[in-house]
Parts: sequence; C-alpha cells; structure tokens
Amino acid sequence: MGDTAVNHRLDIWAWLFFNKYRGAKFDCVGCGGGSMRRMIAEHLQKHPSQKEDLLEGKDWFMVPEGELAWITDEKRQYEWLFYKLRRMTDGGAVSLLPNLQGRSQLVAMIDIWGFNTEEKIRELKSIKKDWIQHKRGDDRFKWFADKAEGEKRCRFASDWLRKNEPHLAWRIKPIENYTELLIFFDREDLAQAELKLLLMNIRRGWNRQVSRERQTDKKQYNFILPNKVVDLLDELAEAHALRRAQVLELLIKKEHEQNVYLAGWERRF
Repeated sequence: MGDTAVNHRLDIWAWLFFNKYRGAKFDCVGCGGGSMRRMIAEHLQKHPSQKEDLLEGKDWFMVPEGELAWITDEKRQYEWLFYKLRRMTDGGAVSLLPNLQGRSQLVAMIDIWGFNTEEKIRELKSIKKDWIQHKRGDDRFKWFADKAEGEKRCRFASDWLRKNEPHLAWRIKPIENYTELLIFFDREDLAQAELKLLLMNIRRGWNRQVSRERQTDKKQYNFILPNKVVDLLDELAEAHALRRAQVLELLIKKEHEQNVYLAGWERRF
C-alpha cells in the first residue's frame, strides 16, 4: 500500500473498499482482526492494478481525522450514533462484522459510505450539532445523577418502568446507573410532554417509597374533630409550614413532657 506504518483506520477502509467495490469476498472475521493486513496484501498481489484505485479512493472517501475528533469511545455516544449512522450510511453490513466494534465501527461506516468527503463533512457537522443539542437536554435527568442516591434512583426508575410502562421497558436490561438511564431514554426518543410526565411520575413514586420507609415506626389513625378544631389545626399548620400530622405530633409530645394543658381538664370543661 506504499505505507509501512500501521494505520488501522486506513486498513479497515481498504478492507471494506476491496470487499464492497472490487469483489474481494474477504472472510468477515478479517475486518478489524489480526489477518486484515495480510488479506489486503494478498489481494493487491493478485490485482496490482487496484493499488491506484486504493490511492484515489482514499482521497474521495476518507474525511480528515479532525472531522472525526468529536467521536469518542463513550458508551452513550456510541449508542446514539450507531443507529443514526447505520440508517444514514446504509451501514448494516459494517455493523455485522464481528471484529469491528466501538468507535472504529462508527468511523468505518462513515469511511465506506458512498459519498465524497465534501458531502460527508457537511453531514458530520450537522450530526455533531445534533449531538451537542441533544446533550443539553440532560438537565432533565440531573435528579438521577445525585451522588448519594443516584444509582438507587436509577434502579427504582427501572423497576417503576417495568411495572407501570411495560410497553417501554419490556426489552431492556435492568438500569443500574445514570449512563444506562440516559441511553434508555435516548433510544425511546419520547415527546417532550410525555417525557416530562414520565419523569414526574417516577419521582412521585420514589417519594412515596421513601415516605413509607421513613414511617415504618408509625401507624395511621382516623379521628373525628369538630370543623372549628380542623380550621384551627389548618391555621397552625400553615403558620408553621407543617403538615397536620406534624402539628399534632409536636403538640402531643410537648404536652406529655410538660403536662400543662390536660392536667385537671375535668375541672375546666
């Protein structure tokens, strides 16, 4: 190939180029594997005239590395780009190659895509802009990124979705962390209103569970009180930013400690 330095990206593209456009019929395990360069070399030995095709094709197909620098090995970005690039580049065949994974797989889809570099650069800039805009929406999920309880909240969301929204969650593995939660919602691509309601309901469910856990040493009682007393109770609760139950609890505890109001109540009423 006129270049003794190992250039993994170029090797992958050359393998795909000969296989797709020059009828090489390579074994699929070769792409990205240890036998890839040997396959390419043997093909060129049999078809030396295709070396010129390779050199010309490289300039037509392969965008500068700088245009791909924003594509990383981050799991969430890979998942988001994989489906988008597979549809856009008709990269189904590339996605099935067993030794081509991660970022190299995404770049290969772009490199072998049958558009010239000018068109590819224009599309890549658009996709990059979409990715940046997409990540700006992560603020909606910051409640799940809490350092102390974030993973618990993510697991609760997974269980809640399976129970309450099975049409969304039936095909997913249990969500264990924040990244997996983001990937799940990236795939679902819900409408804004639907997503907002879903997240609100998950938080409500979490709050109910936490409230139940905190009240394991409490019991519920029902009392019949005169309307006037209920009004007074509401006034106290509002004045002190407390719930009715909290007002009653504080008053009962204080009276039990000091025995000021109830002592001798028979004589006063």
